[in-house]
Amino acid sequence: MNDALIYNEKIDLYREPMKICEMLPIGGAQEMSEWQTSFLCGLLRKFRPHKILEVGTSAGGTAAVMMNCISQIKSDCLFYSTDVSEYWYRDNNMRSGFIAEYATDIVGTEYVKHETKIGITPDIIDDIGGNIDFLLLDTIHMIPGEILDFLVCLPYLKENAIVVLHDVMHHRFSNNVYSHATQILLDSVTAIKMPVFGPDNEFDCPNISAFHINED
Repeated sequence: MNDALIYNEKIDLYREPMKICEMLPIGGAQEMSEWQTSFLCGLLRKFRPHKILEVGTSAGGTAAVMMNCISQIKSDCLFYSTDVSEYWYRDNNMRSGFIAEYATDIVGTEYVKHETKIGITPDIIDDIGGNIDFLLLDTIHMIPGEILDFLVCLPYLKENAIVVLHDVMHHRFSNNVYSHATQILLDSVTAIKMPVFGPDNEFDCPNISAFHINED
């Protein structure tokens, strides 16, 4: 499967940036499937954002692949990653975003300038500022979670910004009945929605989705 259909618009999957994982500690600590990451990179290649905000960076594995993608497509970009925890939730000896720091040494700073910030979104969004044209929300997934993050970020989003939601189906495979923040956000927002289906959809439902901000 080489592409994803979003309504009548095709997003070509872009796998090449994932090769950086071979040069990163613990395989880049990926928390997205290969297909999901390829779809994310396909969005980056199509829309070529100039200011990215990733809320919920964890170890920084997804950020590392995104940085490599931006460098490969040669799109000048400011890239901010945030996390509420100073240390990675899987190993408190590692700081959140440590994989992205390794990636900076590999891809350089010619096209992408990356910074990791620690704190809750309302406390740090002013430092990041406006004109964000690509937002990735991948946090705790529990209500209110990503819904509040999106509302905080909305005034800082550029017209026609792309918003990507990961683990939309988290409530289907989690024991926590409140872990459907991303699904509720996708269902309720007024925008051009991009639900996608890949070969790794355990519940025959899209676990990564996006929407395109419009005047509504």
